[in-house]
Amino acid sequence: MSDDALEKFPILQHLDCIIMESQYPPTHDYWFPKLDVLNKLESFIARYKCNEYPSLIRQPNGYHFPTSLKELRLINFPLRPVFLSAIATLPELEIMEFSSCNFLDDKWDASEDIYQSLTTLILREVQLTEWQVERETFPKLEKLILTYCFELGEIPCAFIDIDTLKSIDLSYVRRELGDAAIEIKKNVADFRGEDRLDVHTSDLIATNTEKHIMKMRRRLLKSGMFNLC
Repeated sequence: MSDDALEKFPILQHLDCIIMESQYPPTHDYWFPKLDVLNKLESFIARYKCNEYPSLIRQPNGYHFPTSLKELRLINFPLRPVFLSAIATLPELEIMEFSSCNFLDDKWDASEDIYQSLTTLILREVQLTEWQVERETFPKLEKLILTYCFELGEIPCAFIDIDTLKSIDLSYVRRELGDAAIEIKKNVADFRGEDRLDVHTSDLIATNTEKHIMKMRRRLLKSGMFNLC
């Protein structure tokens, strides 16, 4: 859908779509839709379909989201720093989910960004090994959900200092991630004098089960549950 076409829906509040790269590498770098024309949009769910030759695709010169956005769910997107920083500027964003997404070099340095209104963060089957967060990164976060994040080995200790955090939900992640969540819970109780952080874990994976992790990943890909570039 072109930018001109988007302008025909000025009062659109919910959008669920697929963003496809051109079959042939575009000669320009402004092919990503300028969603900011949808200034009433509150919920945006998008799946990213890769080109056969992703290395030939020019990166967009900017990402334009409407400031009215409250819910953002992205599937199969390459998550580059400039893209994440553009998302972080959204003043009303409350719910953010990344599913089957790849972080650049499997790292997410969120220490310089502030997701000022975010209350729920969901990471589902993302390619992520290192995660940097500061206390100010998620000042209003209430719920953290991590599932099928096989490579992530720890939860940033900055989550201890997020006063609004109410729950951490973990499933199909490494066992040490569950241990880290329990440690955060204990620290919060010690520092705040009350046991106010709920931690829920299920189907944790032992560190020495690399073959099991790979087998599970292949099963998910084969089932079509996840569609990675």
